[in-house]
Amino acid sequence: MQAPEPQLETPHCTDPKPAEVENPHRAGGNDAKHDLLVADSRLAKRCLAGEPAAWEEVYAQCHRPLLVSIEVMLGPDRADPNLVDEIAARVWYALIENDGKLLARYDPRRGARLITFLRTVAKSEVRRHFRRQCRRRRRERIAFGGRPPHQPADDAQMTATLGEFVQTLTAGEREFYEDHLAGHPASGGG
Repeated sequence: MQAPEPQLETPHCTDPKPAEVENPHRAGGNDAKHDLLVADSRLAKRCLAGEPAAWEEVYAQCHRPLLVSIEVMLGPDRADPNLVDEIAARVWYALIENDGKLLARYDPRRGARLITFLRTVAKSEVRRHFRRQCRRRRRERIAFGGRPPHQPADDAQMTATLGEFVQTLTAGEREFYEDHLAGHPASGGG
């Protein structure tokens, strides 16, 4: 007869570096880190099994430290709360899309906590955000022909420039442009 597996209380991620993990020379330090990794692994497996309570637990433990990490990654000049929330939402969505395919890649044997895994996903999302911003700025420069956005242009030049700009859009952006912007009066009617 097997002894029941002990139930570990999952520690909160709000302190990303608990004292037990910071100092591996402290008595029991490696055991404590191992216990944290085991708890994170179990929690991730519960999430993958579709337990709503497990998702709530991960969110409650890791959301605030994730937001702080995203703020740091963006830098003080770009850490708009709305942008931070948007990137955090993209991280959470990335974990659940495709039946948790990304979360299934979490491997505690690498020695990283679940919050560290979430921060890695956030880092990718922040990089995507900056790439999108660069592409948007490049398209805007093309659309304005290198002149400041506030400088007026004649109608023929504007039509030609707009045509060039539309060619730089992705298929989805072009579809949105054609469905919602092209040919509609500025008042939004039509």
